[in-house]
Amino acid sequence: MFSKDKKIILDVDTGIDDALAIILLSKTLGSQIIGITTCGGNVGVTQTTKNTLAILELLGSDVSVYKGSAKPLSSKQFVEAFDYHGNDGLCNVDLPVTRSQEAKDAVDFIVESSKKYGDNLVIISVAPPTNIAKAFIKYPEIAKQISQLYLMGGAINVPGNSTKYAEFNFFQDPLSVKMIFDNFREVNLIPLDVTHKCLIDIKDLTNIKSKSCSGKFIIKAIKNWYAFFGNPNNRQFELYDPLAVSAILGDFLNFKNGNFTIETEGDKAGSVVPGRNMINYAEAVKSQEFMDFFYKIINL
Repeated sequence: MFSKDKKIILDVDTGIDDALAIILLSKTLGSQIIGITTCGGNVGVTQTTKNTLAILELLGSDVSVYKGSAKPLSSKQFVEAFDYHGNDGLCNVDLPVTRSQEAKDAVDFIVESSKKYGDNLVIISVAPPTNIAKAFIKYPEIAKQISQLYLMGGAINVPGNSTKYAEFNFFQDPLSVKMIFDNFREVNLIPLDVTHKCLIDIKDLTNIKSKSCSGKFIIKAIKNWYAFFGNPNNRQFELYDPLAVSAILGDFLNFKNGNFTIETEGDKAGSVVPGRNMINYAEAVKSQEFMDFFYKIINL
């Protein structure tokens, strides 16, 4: 059971699966979320921040949002995924936004939260982990203080989804990932190996109730996703980020230890390869149990 003493920061680049992760976490451990930090990735950071605020407003949540990194640590830009997430990141579902982000920067918020909560702070990053790497640069002690860091990213024994070697988040900013691998005391990966096993077929949308605002949004967004991405590519909608959040919500994932590093240059940039860092990674998932849990919580 997740301790009531723990405080959570969710780090996002809010596209559609991030939105589902925000909804899932808000409906389960919402009172323990101290803030949501945003990063560029699926779309630009201004849009991911707007999307995050819109989802929280949809939920009636007053959790604070802190705008973060517009670029990765390297000089290149983030490669945005409009083809997958739509022009707005939310599969072109127009949501109202009346709230504003906090004045404080995401990196400063992460650093201050680490100093305040120490071992009781849990960070779940379902974005390129640029904000976390920048927090480490600013305050190296964060790597020793945080006992639970979860990253949605990497591909261990399966092909990548940005290149044949690299998963999207790690491909976006491999320098940040390497900094985290090299320095943080415990890193937990939720890689493509398990996220590919948790899917919503378009027929499965009947499992989601349309009475709530969040239910209506999810149904419309995933229908749109199938219309412009899924069906032309013979794909099913994968619950990448909700599965990452589930790591602290139940016994759905089986973690294994391995020694890894990450390639930062060349054709294999962003790929997780054998190295000196001890990393925990999810190697198996109880797919049906997770899907049952997901539908149950989403329909609350």
